[in-house]
Amino acid sequence: MLSVSSWFRCPTGEARITPGFDLPAKFVIHTVGPVYHNEKRSRPLLESAFRSVRRAEVLDRQLGGSVSR
Repeated sequence: MLSVSSWFRCPTGEARITPGFDLPAKFVIHTVGPVYHNEKRSRPLLESAFRSVRRAEVLDRQLGGSVSR
């Protein structure tokens, strides 16, 4: 899982993790879903975004549950 920096945008369909700063979680997961134009083009990107977040949730559980939901 990659982290987000001020110069790097999270691509559509992927997730990134950042520090939680003042939130009650150590980390926050960010994901970008597509602007839904049509099923053929947008559905795979939306599915990818969902899978990416699910992978981050699994990783979070393995690390002790510190990501905000």
